[in-house]
Amino acid sequence: MKGNIVRIETCNLLRCTACRRGALKVSGPTPGPIIDNGCLLCSGCGASFNVRNGIPILLEERILGGLSDSDSADKATRQKIQQREWHDHSHIDNGDNYKQSAYRDPGLFAFLLHYQLREMEGVLAKRRYARVANICCGHGFELEYVSRLSHDIIVADISLNSLYKTLAKAATLGIQVEALCCDAENLPLRDDSCDLVLTHHSLHHLANPMLGVEEMLRISSSRIVFFEPARGAMRTLVRFAGLKDEIEEAGNFVYEFSRAEVKELCRKTGYQLHFFSKCLITGPTSEPRIFKQMDSARISPVISSGITMANRLLGGVIGTKCSVIIEKNGT
Repeated sequence: MKGNIVRIETCNLLRCTACRRGALKVSGPTPGPIIDNGCLLCSGCGASFNVRNGIPILLEERILGGLSDSDSADKATRQKIQQREWHDHSHIDNGDNYKQSAYRDPGLFAFLLHYQLREMEGVLAKRRYARVANICCGHGFELEYVSRLSHDIIVADISLNSLYKTLAKAATLGIQVEALCCDAENLPLRDDSCDLVLTHHSLHHLANPMLGVEEMLRISSSRIVFFEPARGAMRTLVRFAGLKDEIEEAGNFVYEFSRAEVKELCRKTGYQLHFFSKCLITGPTSEPRIFKQMDSARISPVISSGITMANRLLGGVIGTKCSVIIEKNGT
């Protein structure tokens, strides 16, 4: 993919994912302030990482291997390999319309897809952020939203093909982003290197989701926000009824977050739980024809208003998804 570049300035924010301490420096001469292909070397342990089409590949060698070669790997590593392989092809090979809806689209499909992001906009948009990291960005679903918060955007994902999709979407939207191929449980960014760190329904794919939260906190200088499945009676009920799977198609167990465990993490780390809200919301990932028909018949606004009102009244009690903001350093 031509035109996808990482700035030398951004490379200076990176840390080695092998020793988790050393700084990464560009190996050899560079043509200017950017690098589109080449190598990054750790100043500490000497580990090297390729830059391919402007994307640093900052995964451990064992994660870059295939499942067929991972018999001796531990369970967590096998899950990372499985997630990388699945997301490298999911919704890419078949060319479907996975989550293809603009943030400001007025229809029912966009309302359901972006419900939690819109709920948080009033809280997050009160300030601009010098740099935002969008972790587990997938195909760039959050790009339009994140671009409203900052002009300096780093996107990260374990799937290289997903990052190509994100960069293509960014180009379509006219947004400049820089991509990192990495493991969310071992982020390659230095401590406090980003103002806001955000992810949307991705942590539950991880072998250790709470470690993913801790990594987001480590690289943030201000706050993190995440949206995930919420633990509770209603989630148990819908799973029992077969409406939600315990094991997703990608092969991961669906981890559910609770307010109590997030508060406990904040207590241990000294950070502040600024916001925890539950909502009852679900929907398809590709727009059904009936949604378009309801939009045309002007039924969608009524349905959307009903869902919003129901969540205001009952979301905190029976919600199956949570929206969370954790702040650090009193910000």
